[in-house]
Amino acid sequence: MSIAEIKEDIRNYVDKGDSRLLTIIHAMIKADEQNELAAYAPQGSLLTKEELLARAEKAEEDIVAGRVKSVKDLKRA
Repeated sequence: MSIAEIKEDIRNYVDKGDSRLLTIIHAMIKADEQNELAAYAPQGSLLTKEELLARAEKAEEDIVAGRVKSVKDLKRA
């Protein structure tokens, strides 16, 4: 797909987009302008580098403290 085709697709999405889609696109653009966008949370919200690092640090603390579930536990749930 060419850049021109991608831009046209994006224009079409924006024209038809609901408020949720437009909010996500707007946040992505603003985060990119500030070079802050690092990842997406599972529910689709944007995460900054600081937020991503804080989540990783918490996850490491949970692992060290033994607050984890095995794959076997997850399959049983």
